[in-house]
Amino acid sequence: MRAPQTTAKSKITGWQADFDPYEPSLAEAKAACERFVADMERGGDPYWLTLQGTFGCGKTYLLQQVFQQAKRINPGNPANNPIWPPDALQSWGEGVNTYTSSRPYALRLDEGGMVSRMRNGDHDYPRRLRDDFFVAFDELGIARDPTNYVAEAVATLAEMRLNRWTMLATNLSLEEIAERMDARISSRIVRHNHKLVSITAGDYALRD
Repeated sequence: MRAPQTTAKSKITGWQADFDPYEPSLAEAKAACERFVADMERGGDPYWLTLQGTFGCGKTYLLQQVFQQAKRINPGNPANNPIWPPDALQSWGEGVNTYTSSRPYALRLDEGGMVSRMRNGDHDYPRRLRDDFFVAFDELGIARDPTNYVAEAVATLAEMRLNRWTMLATNLSLEEIAERMDARISSRIVRHNHKLVSITAGDYALRD
């Protein structure tokens, strides 16, 4: 008889996600997030965690909680960083918040926000995320992309973030990501020791 699986906890804080795992795939996603934070906190080898599922299933809610834990674990340089994350002006300017790889941040962004920032002139934004401690990337594959501009930007981000703490949330399957965007992206989601959790539950707000 299989031993029951226990929920991973942060080694230092015993952190657990505030989440109702009313369905088995949600329980798996919750446990994966807790294990991810525990691994991050103990200084393990970085990897990616991707949550895949339909709208409203809880992906973004979990991603936001992991992001908050990443900020706690490695807050960059808060004494010299009055805003979070740095905005475009401070990233490019000469002020105290000048963005450098020696001061990694924990960042949360979504596909639309990244593309909007690039189209407003920050063309190297995906590359500049390479050395940050943690990146949470939401809504992968949601933007309309007739010119393949979004897919190229996300593929660049994926290449830059290999072997770094990264979390993704998407409504698309691996096959849909490869077909609609770029096979390089789906390949990187499952490369090395990266984890993919497929949530089969429906809208979290409609749970019984």
